[in-house]
Amino acid sequence: MAADGEIVVQLEEDDVAAETEKWNLSLVAYVVGNTPSIGAMERFIANQWNFVTKPKVLLHNDGYFVIRFASAKDRNAVLFFGPYTLYNQLIILRSWSVDFDFNEEVLRTILLGVKLPNMPLKCWSERSLSKIGSGLGKPIYADECTSKAERISYSRLLIEMDVSRPLPGTIKVCDPIGKIIDQPLAYDWKPQYCHLKDEMKKLAKREPGKVEDRIAQAREKLKTIQIQMRDPAGA
Repeated sequence: MAADGEIVVQLEEDDVAAETEKWNLSLVAYVVGNTPSIGAMERFIANQWNFVTKPKVLLHNDGYFVIRFASAKDRNAVLFFGPYTLYNQLIILRSWSVDFDFNEEVLRTILLGVKLPNMPLKCWSERSLSKIGSGLGKPIYADECTSKAERISYSRLLIEMDVSRPLPGTIKVCDPIGKIIDQPLAYDWKPQYCHLKDEMKKLAKREPGKVEDRIAQAREKLKTIQIQMRDPAGA
């Protein structure tokens, strides 16, 4: 086929289905700070993730790892036992997706463990938790204790959230009879990021010609910034 006089190769769903299925079992891992060697990452996995079948580790030139697991169960187990650090530097993990873009996603959208303390038991269904999680970002999983209601003091979700803006401390939930619940949120850890979007807007007004340079500098800063680990009680 052609578009605007140029040849365009059309791929069908069947052409990419097998590879998509294979990589769907993967996590993208980014170590904040200096990128470790693939050997260092493999040693870390052998020591810290020894509760799952040894995954395949690949290093991308952009400085992140793609880690392919033997099963979805192994991948999910690794997610739930996080967060992790390597050489005292945080490892950011997120699920691989077909439209994954490192610069747009890893430096902005991070998988966070979010607790909902004392949430009413009537709200613990999978559908309710999914809706609440969608109000914060992209919900990925509820931990086993939450999904099986084996712990009732709080529920815990893994949610991909935009950390380029302040994280909310509460979320409002309206139940079927119209009662508004002001549900508190507690995070396993909070990333300390600069607010790139606001900074770029201010710069665009002052010096329009320098915006692109500053975006590149800010992205580089995000790659090296240290992320403070906080106790959920202090969040």
